Amino acid sequence: MDINQEKVEQTVLALLYLTSFKDKFGLRAWKGHDWEVMNFLHEKGYISNPATKAKSVAFTDEGAQQRDSGVAAHSVCCKDRFGAQISSTGSCRDSNNDSRT
Repeated sequence: MDINQEKVEQTVLALLYLTSFKDKFGLRAWKGHDWEVMNFLHEKGYISNPATKAKSVAFTDEGAQQRDSGVAAHSVCCKDRFGAQISSTGSCRDSNNDSRT
């Protein structure tokens, strides 16, 4: 089975966004994803170098733009611990209508 590396990178970038937080230096995300993919994202200029002692990486301006388009393309939708729907695109379709929840 061939793995589409570009889709893997876009998905990890979207996941980084969904777990991101702001601090005094800008938008950051915990680096708990595959190291090889994280290195590819750094080489493309989307995130800061993951090979540091820091437990998080920073998004670059280009990474933030890619992140927004990647999240929109994947339309991530899930439920929080209280059952409320959370969406990366602002809306979730009903699961009875053959869509993701």
